Amino acid sequence: MKFLIATALILSGCGYHLATPGVAANYPQVSVPYVEGDISGVLTAALVRELNARGRFATTDNARYTLHAKIVKNENEQIGWRFDRQGTNANRISRLRPVESKRIMTVQVSIEDNTSGKLVFGPSTVSADVDYDYVNFDTISDLAFTPPGGGPLVSVLAYSLGQLDAVEDAQTVSLAPLYQKLSKLIAEGLDACNL
Repeated sequence: MKFLIATALILSGCGYHLATPGVAANYPQVSVPYVEGDISGVLTAALVRELNARGRFATTDNARYTLHAKIVKNENEQIGWRFDRQGTNANRISRLRPVESKRIMTVQVSIEDNTSGKLVFGPSTVSADVDYDYVNFDTISDLAFTPPGGGPLVSVLAYSLGQLDAVEDAQTVSLAPLYQKLSKLIAEGLDACNL
């Protein structure tokens, strides 16, 4: 008897509790098909993860509501430049090199009530952006430097801690935080529409 009471106290103290069957039935059920234009499925996965983490929705295949989403804008805009240098010395030349960009993505979202076939929300657009830096591999001054006092060239990549990358790789890496931002904004919109 003491063992049962002690076990019950320990389990309740750790946050465990018995749930009644069908707790998920109290929440709106939302189906999230692949986001149109999300070739890798990473945005779709981030959206499902965000909706589930909020605890206000149950994501299932045969749900009453369907969240339709489509990427309508996916652009990269250069926002940072620096002067190019000739060789590895400090002689600037009159040419700018891009070193920082902003990735901007807009998603069109609507929610359909599957029982009536009518839209209960949207279509509405949600936009987010992230900034990212990169190195320009076209010039030696971006890849190496001459240490103070002279000597052989030293690669900057050894000191970059993995933060210096080519523009193509930096664009790819920027997607994860961008998808996370978009997912949060879409989930906040769903919270506000009171399904």
